[in-house]
Amino acid sequence: MLDRAIAAMVAAIDVYNKPDFAYRAESFTILALNARAGSSRSPWRGTERSRRLKSQIPV
Repeated sequence: MLDRAIAAMVAAIDVYNKPDFAYRAESFTILALNARAGSSRSPWRGTERSRRLKSQIPV
């Protein structure tokens, strides 16, 4: 589950960085929300490593 969330966020950033992509902001929003929801449902969420990583990621 966490792998999918990371892939969705990478895809969101990739889409947002393409200047000629139609509906760029809308696509980024959907993919980023999907990543956020996937990461919050991940069983990996409660570990110490996840807390350290989350403190490094700006929200």
